[in-house]
Amino acid sequence: MGKRILCVSFVEDSFDFIEIDRQTGGFFAQPKMSGRPNEEALDRACRKADEIYVNAAMATAQYEWEQFPKVAKRYQSSLIMQDAREKLGGTGAIQVQFKLLGDAPAGAQMRVAYVAVPEEDLTPIWNTFQKHMKKVKFISPLPVALARAVAEIDKPQENFIVVWVGESSSVLTISSADGVVKMARTVPVGLRQGSMPEDPFEGKMLSDELGKEVFMTSTFFKQEFREAVPGTIYFLGNQNLQPILTENPMPGAPADAHYGLALPVGGLDEGRINENIAQLACLFLKDEFSLLPPEALAGRESDILFRIAVGVLVIAIAGSLFWAFQVVGKTQAMLTAHQAKIDALQKSRVAVVALEKQVNMLKPFEGWKQFYEGTFKNRPAWNMVFSELSMLIPENVILEDFRWPAGGRQVGADTCSIKGKIKAENWALGLDMIRQFGERIQSSPIFEVVNLQYSPENIEKAEKVYDFTINLKIKSRGTGHEA
Repeated sequence: MGKRILCVSFVEDSFDFIEIDRQTGGFFAQPKMSGRPNEEALDRACRKADEIYVNAAMATAQYEWEQFPKVAKRYQSSLIMQDAREKLGGTGAIQVQFKLLGDAPAGAQMRVAYVAVPEEDLTPIWNTFQKHMKKVKFISPLPVALARAVAEIDKPQENFIVVWVGESSSVLTISSADGVVKMARTVPVGLRQGSMPEDPFEGKMLSDELGKEVFMTSTFFKQEFREAVPGTIYFLGNQNLQPILTENPMPGAPADAHYGLALPVGGLDEGRINENIAQLACLFLKDEFSLLPPEALAGRESDILFRIAVGVLVIAIAGSLFWAFQVVGKTQAMLTAHQAKIDALQKSRVAVVALEKQVNMLKPFEGWKQFYEGTFKNRPAWNMVFSELSMLIPENVILEDFRWPAGGRQVGADTCSIKGKIKAENWALGLDMIRQFGERIQSSPIFEVVNLQYSPENIEKAEKVYDFTINLKIKSRGTGHEA
């Protein structure tokens, strides 16, 4: 059964969305309204959706890869929350989501990647979807969605850079090969959607500004992680990025550059997929780093417990019913089988009576069938005879006579004859024409050639003329069903 997914992106203080139908054959995009949708359009789309996936730029989000002492699972959240508060500063509430990456080289420590966001920056998103929060499955940062999409689609083997370019701002992300964000920044560099910039200097300026921001991010990455700058970069969000950056190469850009992702979404061409990648990337989100409101998470845990309790109750009732059915099951099965045989016998009787009636109704027609087949099939089909003969006579054959034996009534009882002339440039060609004409008549389903006679006229004339006579049998038309 299909499912409607609403993919929403909150960037540059406005929402943009695209509706996706998930079917057994894959993902299929619905037509998208032009321009930025208003709150009313977003609300209508939320009501129609079965699931809602949301990402947002979240410029204030803190992305960290840290090492923590190994502690019991119930203490992990508190330990990571304390570290996040120290790095973000302030006293306001924050949301933290983390992923365990395994043991650290130091031994008694664990490696953790986490995302921390002030709740005051998440409140506008939570309020927008408050009425539909039961349908909201993910709320994640845009860098997380983009990194997941690249990791799932292209499956790079090493760290990679993603540069998503919006109309007034861009998001720079450095991620691990499996799509976990290591570093992300939002910078005030953008490019209008649609046509190429009219001013060539605009493309040069975009390339220089992006190059500067990528260089700064890469430098900070080397200092923070003590790793080499990734050799692969993805430019996403605008289909004009490739021609602009090809004409104006970005300073210091990695050699392996990509300008789009081959997302398996029907109904969108490559350019439209690139323009809507911020929304489509939601399709690759997972539960990790999902920043849902605490009350929604608590409600879902209650729903899970309630469903478990209902499931146990249903199993108990089903067991009781099964035991009760076992007691009377055999008796009921025997009664059902006996009644089924009685019903089948009654149906057979009704069918026999109906067939007898049909036989009695069709008996008068038996004599008509015999009369029709005994007369019609033995009478020449004159319309077919002359029609077929007209199609078989070529232009170089002149038909002079067609004779049917006097008193002849039955087809095949006697022969008919046709007489005519054939003109040719020489005797050999004339003979070939006569043979070909005879073969055409013989191949007809109506005629059967009995014999063919021919003789030349005046031998001295330049134009060669043959007289011919062909005796034919006219084949039967068969029964009334074949006619």
